[in-house]
Amino acid sequence: MPPIHPLELPEVLLHIAAYVPLRHLPSCALVSKTWNQVVTPLIWRDIKYQDLKQGSDAVQRHRHLIKTLDADTFFLEDCGSMVFPNLESMIVENEFDHSWLEQFVPEHPSASLHMVVWNSGCRDMQQLWDRLLGFNNLKSIDFKGMVFDGTEPSSIWQLWARLERLELHDSFLKGFGQSSTEFYQIKEMTLTNPRAEDHLMVLELVKRCPHLTTLIYTSWAFSEIHNFFHGFAGLLSEGTWPDFKAITVQIPLDLDSNNISAIIRGMKQIHVFRMLCVWTVEPHHLDLLRPHLDTITEMDLGEAATSDIIQEILCSSPMLKRFTANHINGTDVAEGQPWVCLGLEELDLGFIFKPSTVHHVQPSVFEQLSRLTRIEKTWNQVFTSLIWKDIKLQHGKPGSDAVQRHRHLIKTHFYENPEPQVVEGLVVQSLRISSLSTHLRSSTWRLDYPVTKIRQSYGGTHSAFGGMP
Repeated sequence: MPPIHPLELPEVLLHIAAYVPLRHLPSCALVSKTWNQVVTPLIWRDIKYQDLKQGSDAVQRHRHLIKTLDADTFFLEDCGSMVFPNLESMIVENEFDHSWLEQFVPEHPSASLHMVVWNSGCRDMQQLWDRLLGFNNLKSIDFKGMVFDGTEPSSIWQLWARLERLELHDSFLKGFGQSSTEFYQIKEMTLTNPRAEDHLMVLELVKRCPHLTTLIYTSWAFSEIHNFFHGFAGLLSEGTWPDFKAITVQIPLDLDSNNISAIIRGMKQIHVFRMLCVWTVEPHHLDLLRPHLDTITEMDLGEAATSDIIQEILCSSPMLKRFTANHINGTDVAEGQPWVCLGLEELDLGFIFKPSTVHHVQPSVFEQLSRLTRIEKTWNQVFTSLIWKDIKLQHGKPGSDAVQRHRHLIKTHFYENPEPQVVEGLVVQSLRISSLSTHLRSSTWRLDYPVTKIRQSYGGTHSAFGGMP
């Protein structure tokens, strides 16, 4: 028997496939029979039916592979009678007719149920609550545009008491009526534009969740926000939520520095710290965050942090997966310690260079970026801030290796930025594609950036490619 090539070993292929974006997996499945057997389960593992190009016949053939299902009305019409033997989680939006709930959900008792409930999606809400109370596998509800005025039947609060995650989007919370129910199971809560008459009522809701670990708070309303966070920070410092470890705040206001300090101080452990608001990271904030840098997985500092603080965070946070900040000085990156966040998957960070040091510093910055081998997503400012600086890459330099490694990210910049001057600046002022392609063996580069497509999308820029075929 001839030896098996390492790339035909299932365990090796699984490891490789873990680094391949989902959109490329169908192509991998066409390589060979072995590749098909390994990759196909990954393609069908998580399905959003409205985005699925194949029809119900394909779902029927692969239903044993589906573990997470995002269902909609069309799915229920096409596949509502199917049974998915390995289903672990299903997301379902409410519609006018809930009869399918009685058919589909009981067939999958081991799959966690996550409901999305719209105010306009049901004529009889009481009937919906009664139906949902009958499902022991209900884990979360996302309420959209709902009004809770305190006159609701007790069944709604009983339902909330069984949830692990609660989301309120553009919903109005006036009160709980006579109910004193506490929601011991809720660990994650998302509040988007909470429209309570008094934000203290929203705070009362959060207080009723003693095992809360995660809060995502987004609001564009100016009134009462400070009152909510003042009360929240105080309760957090008092130990009201001992397991709290993840906070995301997105508001258009400046948060009081003392409230931010109280929030950080009140969290015994921090995994997610995202402040998408107007504030300033002060030295004492960093002092409070420093003991948590080895556990933080997500951080968003918005416009708040200085370059030296950003550099210290990136050099001290080995578990970091997603990071966002304004700008970092290229000199701090080049002369500082190596970043330890090698598992970083998403990065949104601009780079600033002094004209006198740009050619000396930029190769070191690219070398630093080339070490981030697990990056899946960046935002435009990462490479925009680099490519505007007339990068002069030479053959064999660390910088060109970084460009080669991250060329798929630069492709994202190409097609997500519609301004012609950006692309023109890219090909004329900075990367100088025609000469760079020589160093990067541009057959790969040409496959990623077909000249004809750029010509069609951005007229007038093709001359910058010189003799590039």
